[in-house]
Amino acid sequence: GTIRRAWRQGVEAVGGGDDSRILEAYGMTLTNGTLYAVVEVEYPDKQLIAIDPSDGAVLWRDDTVSLTGSIVAGPDLLYLRGDGTLVAFDPQERETVWRVQFGVERSVSIPVVDRGWVFVQVTSGDGGGHLYAIRDGQREWNTPASTGPVLSDGRLYTIDESTLKLIDPKTGEILWTRSLEDEWLDKLAVRDGQVYLTGSGVAAVGASSGERRWSHN
Repeated sequence: GTIRRAWRQGVEAVGGGDDSRILEAYGMTLTNGTLYAVVEVEYPDKQLIAIDPSDGAVLWRDDTVSLTGSIVAGPDLLYLRGDGTLVAFDPQERETVWRVQFGVERSVSIPVVDRGWVFVQVTSGDGGGHLYAIRDGQREWNTPASTGPVLSDGRLYTIDESTLKLIDPKTGEILWTRSLEDEWLDKLAVRDGQVYLTGSGVAAVGASSGERRWSHN
């Protein structure tokens, strides 16, 4: 059919006025009938805003969380990243449920959410990093990791330098490791029983066995 624009809405400055604020390039999240986005108020201050998807009206704003990344939606909560911080936010009550602080000068990966568990990789200023499992705001386990995690079929995958790891997400047990022999293979995707790695080239590894299937420069 014909694609048409249903509405266009500027995000006005706090308190109204003619100035419009800038939507950050983090992408919007649509969940439970509400659009959520990040808007820059005055650099570097940002707000979380809720938008009615039917007409673009801003329903509410919240500036209690310092946002530095995209919004991830779980079944009931939103997960937000700040400087070295991961926050679980209740959009119905508009309050922070828990906050985990990893320290200054640390970057937090896009979190992976699965039935109350949150998995996130944190990189420190010196380049080292760890993958953390968080439940109800508590760190359950961690393991060295240099990339964000991927969860598929109840298995958790990450890379530690040039080593691919398969991890039990509940216990943190390392089920197997496989040397990639290429430190530039640093991005992951899992589909149809294979782990795909990209960076300097592309490679495929068996998701269950870790056996290398093929690779190309």
